[in-house]
Amino acid sequence: MKDNAADETVIDRLLGALDSNALPPAALDYAKHLLNRLTQPVRISVFGIPKSGKSELINMFVGQQLVPKDASLPTTEFTWGEVEAMLVTSADGKTERYDHVDLETVSGTNAAFLRVELPIPILKRIRLLEVVTEGSPAELESATEWAVRRTDIALWCSQDFDEMEQSVWSRVPDGLKDHAFLVVTKADILSAQKMLSKKVAALESIVAEEFHSLFAVATLQAIRAQTGSEVDNAMLQASGGQALSSEVLRHAERGRRADFDSAHMFLARYQIKDVPAGS
Repeated sequence: MKDNAADETVIDRLLGALDSNALPPAALDYAKHLLNRLTQPVRISVFGIPKSGKSELINMFVGQQLVPKDASLPTTEFTWGEVEAMLVTSADGKTERYDHVDLETVSGTNAAFLRVELPIPILKRIRLLEVVTEGSPAELESATEWAVRRTDIALWCSQDFDEMEQSVWSRVPDGLKDHAFLVVTKADILSAQKMLSKKVAALESIVAEEFHSLFAVATLQAIRAQTGSEVDNAMLQASGGQALSSEVLRHAERGRRADFDSAHMFLARYQIKDVPAGS
């Protein structure tokens, strides 16, 4: 494994190799793939049926009540931007940019896709995609198939993970399942109903085959813990949100480390040296 000092030269060396035509044709696409992986945030997608707690999970990760309660938004990407902005794509494919973020205005419109750019530090490390459907099996399957091609880490929100959800998830490539988490949302409500332990126990065998692991999260409690003047660490930990966030970010860093290691091996194979200073 390389150290961080060596990592700092990798992107410049890949760029230099591409610019200088130093790579054989067969290696060009892989070099571009590595460069894209190393210059973009880790892509985290949030799946689940309607009302399963996807938006609240997004709010938990960004640490604020970003998505309004009961908002009717299309599939939405939340990503880093120096200033707030929205890019709204309509059903006919036309995209319009707004130099502000007002999700309540977009809610309920005929928008087909929404990209939200925000100066929130965590979005420098991860990109969040909320995959929205009306809930039919065919639509959920189609949206999931579209999204998994744009996903490094998957979070599936559910309270039951019923047969329909299992059927859709079964079609996801095994490579992504190794980087996927089943999130039992609304854990506080389930706990109050004395149902949480039973539901988690019922899902253990499925998780062992289909996911990396399972987390139960009281998402609203986790959001409240982060929206005061100071983070209430005890409340955040009790909600289960801290454990999920920490594990997902660790998983993202391990993936990024693997990308750097792959790039180091690639550069060594093709004997791509450091880019000279000032070049």
